[in-house]
Amino acid sequence: MNLSAIERRNISPLNSNEVADELLVSAAQCGDSQAFVELSKRHSRKLLFKAYRITQNWQDAEDVVQDSFMKAFTHLHTFQSRSSFSTWLTRIAINSALMLLIDPALKSGT
Repeated sequence: MNLSAIERRNISPLNSNEVADELLVSAAQCGDSQAFVELSKRHSRKLLFKAYRITQNWQDAEDVVQDSFMKAFTHLHTFQSRSSFSTWLTRIAINSALMLLIDPALKSGT
């Protein structure tokens, strides 16, 4: 996605983080692993706290965040920008946290 595509979506220039996220996602989808690393750094803290609120355990929350980034990286090619990257990633993390609660075997990796 180039800048003109972003402009057509009417993204406010005041929300530069979202624009930067979209550019980083586009770069990551084209194979730029450093772009995905930057996205991970930007969103890891928020995901950690969200996962902790669900799991009530810091180690489980950290596992959820790591699992979420792995899933997001693996399925990044399916991200279609119908929502923000942050929303998509948060939904992955919430689903991972809930799965951990439903299936305790996921905690030990067995």
